[in-house]
Amino acid sequence: MHSPVRAIVPVETLLLAYRSGIFPMADTREDQDVFWVEPRDRAIIPLDGLHVSKSLRKVLHSDRFVVTIDEAFGEVIRACAAPRPGHPESWISDRIVASYENLHAAGHAHSIECWQTGQDGEAELVGGLYGVAFDQVLTDGFEVRRGVLDDEPGVVALERRERVEEGRHRQGAGT
Repeated sequence: MHSPVRAIVPVETLLLAYRSGIFPMADTREDQDVFWVEPRDRAIIPLDGLHVSKSLRKVLHSDRFVVTIDEAFGEVIRACAAPRPGHPESWISDRIVASYENLHAAGHAHSIECWQTGQDGEAELVGGLYGVAFDQVLTDGFEVRRGVLDDEPGVVALERRERVEEGRHRQGAGT
């Protein structure tokens, strides 16, 4: 007989899987079982030389959005798993959410959040993405979009953060 609740996927297993080019999925949000997927093709978006369009530059300078990093990982991954128009189900199950939250707590999963002030004056999550970091790679796990915003401001923020981190690394190596 199977246990009704499966343990979270251990951090070491998730990291080994990502290094091997595979990741876990579930058939439904409520599914406790996971299976491993190895995509045939992978997109690689180099952050060096990232082109920021004029229209996106305007959005970034308009202060319409605030972009944060790792401030609401749980909220982002749950938003990614939530039903959306045309997609009532998700491959991101509760077990996967818990596993990735554990990975985040260990410092290997990160989120980029895009916030906008709502009508009530409160910051509202309108976009974001999460991914897994290992070796000098950050995978894009999934994105959430609410309204007209897509994940571009988050990607630009990530690129800027990488430049800052790269500068700090160079300064530390030179001293």
